[in-house]
Amino acid sequence: MNQPSPNADQFKTLPGGVRISIARIDGDDVVHGTVMGDVLYKVIEDEARAHGAAFNGPGFNKVINAISANKLQGYVAIMAEPNARPQFVGGAIEFPTVITEWDGRDFRFYPAVYGEDTCVSPHHSKIFRELTRIGLGSYFMHERIRASVTNEFGSAPYGMIGRGRVAEMGAENSSAIRWMNKFGATIEAGGSPVLIFDGDNQSFRDRQKVSVQTWTLANDTQEILSNVFVTGWTNHNAKQKIVATFTEAISSFTGEPVVRIQFTSNGNPPREEILKDVLVGLLQEGVSIVTDRKWLSADDANVNPITAMRIHTLGEPEISLALRGMGATPRLLGAHTMQPLITNLKNMPEGAVNFSIPEAKELTLIVPDSNAAPRPSNRRFIQQTSRATGKVAATMKL
Repeated sequence: MNQPSPNADQFKTLPGGVRISIARIDGDDVVHGTVMGDVLYKVIEDEARAHGAAFNGPGFNKVINAISANKLQGYVAIMAEPNARPQFVGGAIEFPTVITEWDGRDFRFYPAVYGEDTCVSPHHSKIFRELTRIGLGSYFMHERIRASVTNEFGSAPYGMIGRGRVAEMGAENSSAIRWMNKFGATIEAGGSPVLIFDGDNQSFRDRQKVSVQTWTLANDTQEILSNVFVTGWTNHNAKQKIVATFTEAISSFTGEPVVRIQFTSNGNPPREEILKDVLVGLLQEGVSIVTDRKWLSADDANVNPITAMRIHTLGEPEISLALRGMGATPRLLGAHTMQPLITNLKNMPEGAVNFSIPEAKELTLIVPDSNAAPRPSNRRFIQQTSRATGKVAATMKL
């Protein structure tokens, strides 16, 4: 890799005399962004090769553009052995997303970081461990978790204290799973995989219509978040509830737009056929909002919104089975089945990090005005009210 030249005070000195720096790519700085972008290109290309997945070099320009627009965040790890020049030894791409929790009475939405890619040099990892007795991948993750709760580099999701991290990885990726397990990750290896739909799906058209709602989310300054929204369903007696969060994203391997979806229920899903109706309603409403928000740009006019979905059903086996019964299939990266995982920082094992973890702040759910139609996307403007205060928070064009 190319050799960086950061300032000396950006490095931390670890046991064994190793110096290391974790830097966020500054997309606004042409020189910084270009140099770091070249490094990130090589890192992601190597990761794609390791997974046996295709890498679209020209498409990676879209990733760099997204970093410049602050839709994605890029990081590099820089290491200097004793009496040696610094070397780039790893890279990562992340973006802000949402963790949803059911608290027994209602759904709670928390800011989180989605780890799109993390890759470190095997050669330098070996040296790093020999000198420091610390795993390079674990250290890289540790420092980015710290940044997400301290807002170093401006890395706190939506400017708020994050609840945790979300990702997907191959069940065979034992190294990455070890990194995540150190931080208390929940992963269902062999359980509910990340799901995708392939092309036009007849089962979507054959389902009964159900009424669903759409909500926006805001941070603690009441700024509407443009890259996430929520669709939700409640049955007639409010004993069965399901929500889906949608997050705008981009594939770092191909540069294509993707939509990350997380289904969460209140633990009481309806029977299978009704559940399928509900899931289709939530997904179709999501497609409508994705289209309205132009998450799939004009350059990607041929992208089918259904095929752009990456569906996570961690802890929701009934939902996973229903989706598979509708034609969804496990997402493969190369030959590897991808599994969803969540690292909830409130479950961090003792001693896993060397800093305190503050309490995460809840995102504000912006609910439609009481007079709004059950499908807000049918109205071009709706008045929106904060669930927390009951006051009008925003009037937004959908």
